[in-house]
Amino acid sequence: MQSSGVMSNPERFANDPKALGMLEALTDPAKPMKNVDGELVLEVDGETMNMTQVTKTLEDSMVDVDFRSRYADNMAKFVQVAGTEGSAPFDRATTEYIVRDQIMLGANMQSMIYDPHLSPDGSGESFYSHLKHVLENSTYGDLGIDAANVVDDTPDSGITAEDAEQIANELLKDENLTKQYLTAYYTNKIRDQYNAVRGSQEEEPPDNNWNSQSQGGTTP
Repeated sequence: MQSSGVMSNPERFANDPKALGMLEALTDPAKPMKNVDGELVLEVDGETMNMTQVTKTLEDSMVDVDFRSRYADNMAKFVQVAGTEGSAPFDRATTEYIVRDQIMLGANMQSMIYDPHLSPDGSGESFYSHLKHVLENSTYGDLGIDAANVVDDTPDSGITAEDAEQIANELLKDENLTKQYLTAYYTNKIRDQYNAVRGSQEEEPPDNNWNSQSQGGTTP
């Protein structure tokens, strides 16, 4: 993965205590690096990290501009196809394959989650902000959760912004599900642009053998 020299938005670090602790340690003169057995190490929240681990954490905190560029290039291709006379309805199965197995391949998962990638200049929403917004505008019933089984300090207020953040963070602990969520999210954004240019909300009938949680256009 190649990243830009631009640090990711602070929201990611707010949800990554280890990265946040490392940044604080690096900028705190009271916590200088130590030489242990000839190797420079940094103490972060009681954990000793060598320079390889520090570098890896820093790399993971960078915006994945390669992914953003690939996504923008493919979005432009889809829009161009949609604008041609006699263009076919949006093909979800093919688009999901391109998003998951080509555009997302080798991309920084954390950047795909927390950084905005819908525009080439990095403006707009991130997947994470979108997910929290969807959750905050849902009910526990919408999520398939029996309200009687919910431990909530504010049960009468529905899903609050704080609840949505906690739920989102729990959902994103499952890497396989997160990849499915990201595939659905980035596919649906291409679909929206494709259909807007084509002037139709029509889609190709789903392939019954296509294993995807995003059939029908739903996205977390």
